[in-house]
Amino acid sequence: MCVAMTGKRLKDYLSLLIALQNNPFGTTDELSDESDISKPTVIKRLRVLQGAEPIVPETSPKKYFTVEPILDYSTLGLEPVDILAETKTLDGVKALEQIALAHPYTVYRSRCFGSPNGILLQFRTPLDTRKKIEELFESLWDRDILLNYQILPTNNSIVRYTSMQLKGWDANDARWEFDWKTWFNSPTKKTLEPLPESEPGKSLEWMTKNDLHIIRELMIDTRRKNTEIIDELESRGISFTPQTFGRHLQIIKDECIRGYRVVIAPEPFDVLNNILVIGKSEQSHLEKLVAKTQFRDFPFESTIRIADENLFWFVRLNQHHISPFLNGLFDTLKETKICFLDYEHSYLYNIWPDAFDEDKKEWRADDAFLLDRVLSSLKNLH
Repeated sequence: MCVAMTGKRLKDYLSLLIALQNNPFGTTDELSDESDISKPTVIKRLRVLQGAEPIVPETSPKKYFTVEPILDYSTLGLEPVDILAETKTLDGVKALEQIALAHPYTVYRSRCFGSPNGILLQFRTPLDTRKKIEELFESLWDRDILLNYQILPTNNSIVRYTSMQLKGWDANDARWEFDWKTWFNSPTKKTLEPLPESEPGKSLEWMTKNDLHIIRELMIDTRRKNTEIIDELESRGISFTPQTFGRHLQIIKDECIRGYRVVIAPEPFDVLNNILVIGKSEQSHLEKLVAKTQFRDFPFESTIRIADENLFWFVRLNQHHISPFLNGLFDTLKETKICFLDYEHSYLYNIWPDAFDEDKKEWRADDAFLLDRVLSSLKNLH
């Protein structure tokens, strides 16, 4: 556990973090009211939590939370392609990590152990280019870099997110309080409502590279002030007046973002175990499971996706909660595969504006860009 956030220090900041979870864009006045902390103290503690000052003197500053957008990839003209790849050796994993770095549409990678041993790779590729990913991995298979790979079902899927909820954290005993048996056995009468459907690629009609640079900055941390983002863009040679930036930002929020989530640093709360469950069950049962994560208290960060009878569930847990979580799932699923994702070797990628052809109003999807360029990166691997 992170030493700087133990004991009394952790308790001091807990109510403010909970207030931020309830109100990610709250003003200092609002956060003061919700956390029952004076406004000057809120201002000081926000600086610490946002990484501007160390929590303990003579230690390095650290960001303890960020606010991230849930992007509507469909309206951006992108679709999910998630792959589990099995490798013979660690060298094979490192080669695939190089592929992830070179590929223009990677969003996440993590080493995994269990079923299988290898790597999880997630891409958001231009619409109707899934075949290019298949071609890429067939080439990697031909080169004997991987043993096998599986493209996870994502078409016509239901996806929901949960964030870490600190109301489940007992600061006095520094542990998570959650009754998995009761949670799995408790029914929910509420059903999932479909999310509004967006028109695929609609936002490309007005999109520019500068808009994508704004989205990239929002992915880093949406809570920052407009002036901070403008200054950061200016340092990279991208200029906006405050008025122009505000107009672009509003269009992006209206058309490209489905919502927001507060991401809490996992180290202080001892939730460093990333579990990936791939299973099968009746679609009706899986829909109830997803509904339960939305309508019944669920304190852990996760992404749960179902496609027909297929379940894909990434969840970040405390060590003591792994066993009751897995036992509860084994009791309800027909098929189950488990792998542990390596937190130390996981990486999130932000959107890459240069992959967008501003003149044609489309993402680049030619073989030279998606295949030849990516495969050539392996030449630099030592």
